[in-house]
Amino acid sequence: MFTIFKFLIVIFYFVLLIICLRRIRKITKKTIYSYEIVSIMGVMIFIVGVIIKDCFTLYNIMTVYGMEDYNMYAFFTDIGTMFSNFTMYVFPLMILLAIFLLISNTVLIVVEGKSKTNVLGFLLGLSLIIGTLFVKDIYGFLGNLFDVHSYAGYCISLAIENVISITLTYFECMMIATTYIALRSSHRKIKHQKDYVVVLGCKVLDNGKPGGMLKKRVDAALKFARGEKTKFGIQPALVFSGGQGHDEPISEAKCMENYAVSQRFKGEMFLEDESKTTRQNFLFSKKLVGSGENVAFATTDFHVFRSGVIATKNGYKNIEGIGAKSPWYYFNNSLIREYVANLSSEWKMHTFNLIYLNLASIIYIVICYVFDLM
Repeated sequence: MFTIFKFLIVIFYFVLLIICLRRIRKITKKTIYSYEIVSIMGVMIFIVGVIIKDCFTLYNIMTVYGMEDYNMYAFFTDIGTMFSNFTMYVFPLMILLAIFLLISNTVLIVVEGKSKTNVLGFLLGLSLIIGTLFVKDIYGFLGNLFDVHSYAGYCISLAIENVISITLTYFECMMIATTYIALRSSHRKIKHQKDYVVVLGCKVLDNGKPGGMLKKRVDAALKFARGEKTKFGIQPALVFSGGQGHDEPISEAKCMENYAVSQRFKGEMFLEDESKTTRQNFLFSKKLVGSGENVAFATTDFHVFRSGVIATKNGYKNIEGIGAKSPWYYFNNSLIREYVANLSSEWKMHTFNLIYLNLASIIYIVICYVFDLM
């Protein structure tokens, strides 16, 4: 009977995977920049892991243990350890991510000095290493805290372990999805024949020249615009967007225009020199680009996805981003912002998912305890 249940669970996850794929397809018809896509992708990563694991279990049931030996206790143990096993599957990836996060933020602190974001990245990397390495020790501590030799103590300990494993697994899946989507967005080739390219501003040097990242953003926009002229004979207009900060000699928009002229760009250029944030970049630039359709934007690679989300929320349709390459130690740090932005933007869905998964696990243990099924 429980073997049949396992077959049904695998089928259920396959159906759920198809539903997720259809949902992503529906969203991407409207925009490729959505935190909902990241969230669904995280769920899909977990589902694929569960399907692989359950298929392996079914194989063992039919070839090694025998179908008659797969009883209620085996069924319960299989479900109870599923999440803790998943945390171990992604162990190497999380350790590598944590180590790289520590190294990149250390370099960032040396280059740019201490800031809340840079220090936060360092602490997050340290926390990931500690959490990943010592999760089994936490389980051991719980085992000592409760009398696992008693039936009630074992159930309580198992329930707490499941809550920890489920929560860790969920956040790990979201981190993997965030990393994948951010990388894909930054290297995605955009469609041609755009009418405008909005270039997002950033730091201007004291001498009025563009900083390294600002220069690369303009270079990326110029390269795209000239490529359009060569291929189609029509060159998109460049909209330089960025106001003047208190420590900047001129506006970011004017700085970008000066640089584009120095690079002998002959195309049409517009300036938007009032904005202070990415949201204002798109909001104020919309007055220059009209309906917001058939528009691209140029920014640093790690900023593409978040910028696309902001642009979509401000009425731009089918907008696509051009990613300018950034120093290696910037990209990993930016994942923190994307990760937090995803969790905060879709917090209702994440909260529901975690409550549902943890509650289902606890209810199952309670049923087993009450009816003495273990």
